Amino acid sequence: MKILITAGCTKEKIDGVRSITTIPSIELGQKLVSSALKKNHEVIFVASSLITDKEIVENKNFKQLLVTDFKSTYDCLQKLFTLNKIDAVIQTMAISDFVVSGFINKDDIYEIKNNNDFKKLIKQNPNKISSNNDILISMTKTPKILSMFKKWNPETKVVGFKLLVNATDSEIKAAITKQKNDSNVDYIVFNDLKNITDTKHIAHLYFKDDLENYISVYKTKKEIADGLIKTLERKN
Repeated sequence: MKILITAGCTKEKIDGVRSITTIPSIELGQKLVSSALKKNHEVIFVASSLITDKEIVENKNFKQLLVTDFKSTYDCLQKLFTLNKIDAVIQTMAISDFVVSGFINKDDIYEIKNNNDFKKLIKQNPNKISSNNDILISMTKTPKILSMFKKWNPETKVVGFKLLVNATDSEIKAAITKQKNDSNVDYIVFNDLKNITDTKHIAHLYFKDDLENYISVYKTKKEIADGLIKTLERKN
C-alpha cells in the first residue's frame, strides 16, 4: 500500500513574530511510519517537523514533506493526491480550525455599528503588532481537510482521530458520529487527553458502520501504530 501519514501541528501567524499553534507532536506519526515501513509499505509523511531517525530516513519506501500552516498543509496534501494513488491516509495531525485574518485595537470596537464597520477595522501587520494596546484577534474558519480526502479519491481508506477531554459516553458517541458524518472517514480513533501520558496512550478504534462498539482498544502509541497498519492491511 501507499500510505499517507500526517503528524504534528500547524502554526497560524498573528504577525511576523507571533503565532497561534495546536499542541500535538510527531511521536505517534513516527511510530506509524515505522510500523508501515516494517511491513514494506510505501509511506509519505507530511508533518510540522521532520523525522531524523537514520533507519527511517534512508528507507527507499519513505518520503517526508515539511508543512507549517493550514495553507501549506492543504496545498501539499491536495498535490499529493493529484500526483499519487493514495491507498490509505492516517491523519494524526492537529490542523488548525482557524486562520488569523487580522486584529482590531480594543478601543476601536466601540466604533463598530455593523459588520461592514467590523471588516473595515480589521488590520494586518506582517512585522510586529505594537504591544502598547490591547487587541482582539480576528480568525476565519478553515475547511476540514479530513473531509477532503474522499473527495480527492473516493477509494482511499481514511483514518481520522478524535481527541476530547474528560468525555462522557454520550459525548464520545456524539463526537465520533459527527466526525463520520462530516468527514466520511472509514475509521475513527478516539482518545481522551486524560488517558495520554509519556508512557501510555489509551485509544479506541471504531469502524464507520458500527459506532456503537469499538473494534480495538490500544494502550500505547506503538499498539495504536501496529494495530492501525494491520487493520488497513486486512481491508485492502
